[in-house]
Amino acid sequence: MERYNLEMSITLRAPLLTESTGAMRFGLDAAQLKKNGLPVLSSALVRGNIRHALTYFTEFREASQAGLTPEKINRWFGQPSKRGTEWLPERALLDFGYHFELDAGSVEKLQTEKPEYRHRIRIDKETDTVAKGALQIIESCFKTGDEITFTGTIRGHFRSKEEVDDVTRWLNKAGMYIPALGAQKGIGFGQVIKVTCKPSEVTSSKVEALPEQDRFGVSLKPDRPFCIAQPHVSDSNRFVSEEYISGAVVKASIAQALLQDTRDRNDERQNAFLENIAFDKWTVSHAIAAPEGDAVRPESIPLSMVYANGQFHDVAHLEMPQLIDGDLPAFETDWKSEVRDKLALGQSGENGLRIAPRAETTHRRILDVHTSIVPLYETRQAGLSKEAHLFSVESIDPVDDAWLADIDLSALNPQQLQAAWLHVEALSAAA
Repeated sequence: MERYNLEMSITLRAPLLTESTGAMRFGLDAAQLKKNGLPVLSSALVRGNIRHALTYFTEFREASQAGLTPEKINRWFGQPSKRGTEWLPERALLDFGYHFELDAGSVEKLQTEKPEYRHRIRIDKETDTVAKGALQIIESCFKTGDEITFTGTIRGHFRSKEEVDDVTRWLNKAGMYIPALGAQKGIGFGQVIKVTCKPSEVTSSKVEALPEQDRFGVSLKPDRPFCIAQPHVSDSNRFVSEEYISGAVVKASIAQALLQDTRDRNDERQNAFLENIAFDKWTVSHAIAAPEGDAVRPESIPLSMVYANGQFHDVAHLEMPQLIDGDLPAFETDWKSEVRDKLALGQSGENGLRIAPRAETTHRRILDVHTSIVPLYETRQAGLSKEAHLFSVESIDPVDDAWLADIDLSALNPQQLQAAWLHVEALSAAA
């Protein structure tokens, strides 16, 4: 399998609107989706429109004769899990970046000094007249007629250069077929002027030979917000992410990367590959947030650590609960902010007890609101929003942080360790 990046550029004519979710400025009915204060296009919007166009092409004999088939589209964009297959995922070959962002020339056209607003009215579906009290105020970031360019990256592992060229050709065709993107397309918003897609091969980095030791660290830098949901009751419509990335998630991601070159093979070949490197014996710790560039995983606070008499103490060696020099010990759940500040500075405790200070992290929580979609196997209303199925997702936006984890291979024998290290070095070079 060969790794390629497809650089896609989309030029639209203003006005345009891709709506954001969540809270908006008071008085606004529709706000532009933004990242760091600049308008962006959602990759899901681009991906969905391209797939829709390609699917429409397959209705014509000429597209089939040119090599475009539904099977190809499913391989490129993935498809829902099927009944009878244990709901195994059928993931997409193409990985669209989180957002398509403005190029330098378009940033200069942004109306930052005095944002403009457009006013629209909503039409009553039953009477085709203006709905009473339905004046809409829409954020407008660009002047009418300005040509705005967004750029994004699509990543993928391809069988050959011929497949890369085939994908690029059809992405260009589909992009130019799309008339407009975003909201309010029916009244002239978001007209597509030009779409270009060019491939570039990703070359593996030259890395120094890694020492064959049985424990090492990895640094993960997410390119988009993530949600690894905390346990919640079955009837809850709120998903709240943990601050850390669990070891199980990290291990599954490593397995997915290791098996990338065998995605077209059968399960027996993949299982044999994992058995050869004794992957079941790999132990992966939780990944904890730290400023990008830090080389040491932040330490966890021991459950036996308490605070009393102005110092931190480890009570693991005590045979029974007791006061510490006449003071009632406080466990972590009872610590006040001033105690946590001392811990953050790395203050020492009795007998040299010390937790290394944690550098200040920049990641933040963001809230998105969604509605469930009727699955495809429910054919009567497939693709429509489900009634009373609104839910919220509280995700972690990485900002400038990375997540550090440790991998322990001490349970492997020498032959297994040598085989595992060959693939670890290959992953390091690819990353």
